[in-house]
Amino acid sequence: MSNCIKTRTKGGLDRKGDTRVKDLERAPRSLLTKREKEVFDLLVKDQTTKEIAGQLYISEKTVRNHISNAMQKLGVKGRSQAVIELIRLGEIQI
Repeated sequence: MSNCIKTRTKGGLDRKGDTRVKDLERAPRSLLTKREKEVFDLLVKDQTTKEIAGQLYISEKTVRNHISNAMQKLGVKGRSQAVIELIRLGEIQI
């Protein structure tokens, strides 16, 4: 058994003695937050803003905010463009 002490360094690297090992267990980060993904998953199922709000127990304004935030991240101007881009990126499925 090794007597090396494992410490966390900046940048997500581990230090074991003199060997730096990338943290390979990390899953790739999603562009969307969990809630934004939930909203778009329901949006592609032809749910209205009101229906999405009811299913997620949030206000319609909050649903619109999640959609708007995702559109800004994607650099698109409409919901349809956002859906197309998210499908292309593999973030959501239809």
